[in-house]
Amino acid sequence: MAITKEQWAEIEEQLQDMFGRVELMLEGRKLTLEKRFVKENRLAILVFIDGSFNLGWGFPDMDSFDEFVQKVWRERTHSIHPPKERARIIKTFGKRAAKKHFPRLDEKLSFWTPDFSTAKSLRRKLQKLEGLEVVSIGYQSQTAET
Repeated sequence: MAITKEQWAEIEEQLQDMFGRVELMLEGRKLTLEKRFVKENRLAILVFIDGSFNLGWGFPDMDSFDEFVQKVWRERTHSIHPPKERARIIKTFGKRAAKKHFPRLDEKLSFWTPDFSTAKSLRRKLQKLEGLEVVSIGYQSQTAET
């Protein structure tokens, strides 16, 4: 069943808290969204797939690449040659020679990371997915059975 507007509001509210947690299910895989420290004094929402994540899953050139992360992680791009270096190369060689000697001068690399800085950006990414289901919102208390 699709996630309702009220559930999205509850998910966003939970992930705006200091240490929010939400569990979702997509294509038989469990997604755990947790707010955690990623650097000193910096919080972000991390997307765990089946309880873990490997940064190698987000790099298409690696053997451990997992296409599923393209659906649930944030895409980032990085220039092969930063703008300052690109300008220096063009100034040194000229445009034609720079293109000849540096064929990948204007290319960018794409990769995916499991962190989102805000709950709204995460919602925009996940809201487009078909078949996304809520498992739980918030930390669930574990009752001991005797």
